[in-house]
Amino acid sequence: EEGSAEELPCDMGSFAEASGSSTCRLCSPGRFGNSRGMLRCEPCDVGYYQTMHGATSCLRCSQGSFANATGGTDCHTCPPSFSTLLEASTTMDLCA
Repeated sequence: EEGSAEELPCDMGSFAEASGSSTCRLCSPGRFGNSRGMLRCEPCDVGYYQTMHGATSCLRCSQGSFANATGGTDCHTCPPSFSTLLEASTTMDLCA
């Protein structure tokens, strides 16, 4: 019911360390929270990254870069004169 004193779940982009906790913490860089009431934030997939606290999604690595681990806070750039064909590349082997 609106206006009640019930505990509200943590907003998207944050999490509660324990069920029923009233303390919410922002997701750290490399992680995201895409629903309310999460108990932990999810790591970004390979090919994706996030630099901000409190993110609700991750960003695709741009063409010419890649992220080969989950929970990335940045993307690695392909070597000079190499590039990837697509965004969200997951390995340097895709730099050609």
